[in-house]
Amino acid sequence: MKSYNNIQKLFLISTICTLFFCTLTACVSRNESQGTKVTPKSNSSNSSTTTDTVSSNLYDSIIHNGRYQVSAQRGVSVSNTNNMSDLMGFESGLLNYERKIFSPEKYIFQEGQNISKELAISWLGRKSKDNPQGLNPVDNGSKDPNKRNPLVLQQILEHDFVTKKGNGYNLEGIVIGLSINSTDYYQKEQYGPTFKTDIKNSAGDKYAKESANIILTRLRKIQSLKNVPIYLYVYREGEEDSLVGGNFIFSSKADQGDKFTNWTNINEKNVVYPVTNNDLPVSQKDSDDFNNFKNNIQNFFPNIAGVIAQAHYESGLIKGMVIKITTQFYSITEISSFTQYCANQANQNLPKGIPLEIDIQSANGTMLSFISRNPTDTGFYTHVFSSY
Repeated sequence: MKSYNNIQKLFLISTICTLFFCTLTACVSRNESQGTKVTPKSNSSNSSTTTDTVSSNLYDSIIHNGRYQVSAQRGVSVSNTNNMSDLMGFESGLLNYERKIFSPEKYIFQEGQNISKELAISWLGRKSKDNPQGLNPVDNGSKDPNKRNPLVLQQILEHDFVTKKGNGYNLEGIVIGLSINSTDYYQKEQYGPTFKTDIKNSAGDKYAKESANIILTRLRKIQSLKNVPIYLYVYREGEEDSLVGGNFIFSSKADQGDKFTNWTNINEKNVVYPVTNNDLPVSQKDSDDFNNFKNNIQNFFPNIAGVIAQAHYESGLIKGMVIKITTQFYSITEISSFTQYCANQANQNLPKGIPLEIDIQSANGTMLSFISRNPTDTGFYTHVFSSY
């Protein structure tokens, strides 16, 4: 029974990990100016332009020399992220908050270039004689889970927002995302068993705020960032076996100066439906509505392998839902009929006025169709994938 439960949990984890996705495709240029204005060269072989977005919810972004230029901190973290959902949830959640500050209709997105890869690696390292810039706690030499100093900071992410001015771009604001661990996993010896040190929320919060102010002080020493508004969002990662990862916990803003002084708590939570382990749902109604939807579509076709939803809540109110349906049938006519039936059942049973997405996949992971609805839509958009 224990083996079966572990296999079932692995299936749930792998399913939920695919639910998080980032809706932004960004192409950016590196700012090598000493001021806040970035002016591309007029040479056609070395110029910057912007993309044309197809949705008001997506950012226009900068293309430099016709190429995508990744973030300077791309892929840098203090250790392997414990939960794959956190990799997606951290950045996609950050984008959701950024849209409330920097409207995609007015601002252009530029992946962060002020914190270099080398700086990110140094800052995320432990503080030591060889790495005085390290922001993670000094290694006290202990291997005892309750006595060692855990790694608290997991990842630093920088996003920049600019506006067009003449033949250049003005930097209008920066968003810094900090991801902190709730649990630090480690090995006492290479290739040995994994142990863990739990990090109390209060300790993690305090450390994140102290580190944020150190980062702000360092950024203000860059000439072009002295008077740029800098926003901060802190994300707490979930535990290794969490089905939905973590969530954002607080934010702050510094228009000027090198201190974040006012902190705003963020009350959000990600949950899985159907609930497991006798957990109580955030909303019993939402849980019941999803179960009705799930039961109806499983009765419609006999070959449904799984139906799982990930719902996002803010201050107790549902703000979005993504559902993944795994099926074992492949006929185009069956898929088409099933997709339409799912859309009808979603319209009848699932919460209205929120972004909602349903992905229908085969057992081997091939996307068969999808269903989506924007918050203001009254009906669903459906698409069945074909061979051409």
